[in-house]
Amino acid sequence: MEQLPYDILEPIFNHLSLHDAFCVSLTSRNMYAHLLPYLYEKYNINKYLRKWFTRPKALLETFRKTGAILYGDHVLGYFVPDIWVLVKDSDWKLCVPLKYKNAIRNELHRQEFVLDSWEDRFWGHGLERSSYHYHNSQGIQIHVQTVENCTLHCWIIMARRGTFTSAEMNIISGWGIASMYWKALCYRYGRPLVAKSGLPLSPGGGQCWRCPDDYIRKTFVERCLKKGIRLVERPSECHGLDDDDAFVLYFHSAGKKSTRPIYSPLKDLEMELVGTCWTSEEKSKKIWR
Repeated sequence: MEQLPYDILEPIFNHLSLHDAFCVSLTSRNMYAHLLPYLYEKYNINKYLRKWFTRPKALLETFRKTGAILYGDHVLGYFVPDIWVLVKDSDWKLCVPLKYKNAIRNELHRQEFVLDSWEDRFWGHGLERSSYHYHNSQGIQIHVQTVENCTLHCWIIMARRGTFTSAEMNIISGWGIASMYWKALCYRYGRPLVAKSGLPLSPGGGQCWRCPDDYIRKTFVERCLKKGIRLVERPSECHGLDDDDAFVLYFHSAGKKSTRPIYSPLKDLEMELVGTCWTSEEKSKKIWR
């Protein structure tokens, strides 16, 4: 494989996830040197974000200061390059603690986005949030969700109370990227995160998921198909592909010493990945996965 030209190598690795491509590059120095042009072309975060944002470095710097994260289809496309073609017209989604909403608003204005509208929502468990909708002159839209406290914890609650699948549980922060269900994503599997009762399914629990009604099930199926993701209905189809640990890569440009993959529960990496922190008492009350 080290002898393959780039034009042959690219379509092969486009079908792999970021996790697989990065791990292959670490098999030898020659392989890393051979894959370096591809890795830079596809996974350089500033290069990737520049397709939509005029100042990607400034955006990530603001994320580091505020604990904001990007999620949604474009982040899924970052993890698996050939999925990006299927989701390239999707809107961006951003989550930020409420106290930093003005900092994000100012940064988006500098990125040439203007505010369209906003709305308030209440999700229970003290999770109150507002949604702000921005667009720029190219028609690119960003939906900003403000949450009460810890960005990651609130984002996970929102995911499980909405029509999210495991394939969409990926984020870009100011410090790095993370995928909660990276094994299943490697195989293009996804499963809903809510059961018939409306409660989250625990990973590895051996349960079959049951959508609350046929409409929501149809929503899951159609959305997954558009992204090239196969929706899993039986645990046996996805056996061993649920993870207790998230796959995390830090950005070298953010000043992190190590850019090798880390496998750890997100709650243990929150301070470094997002920049927010919970007390021990607060952590004991939260359900992370």
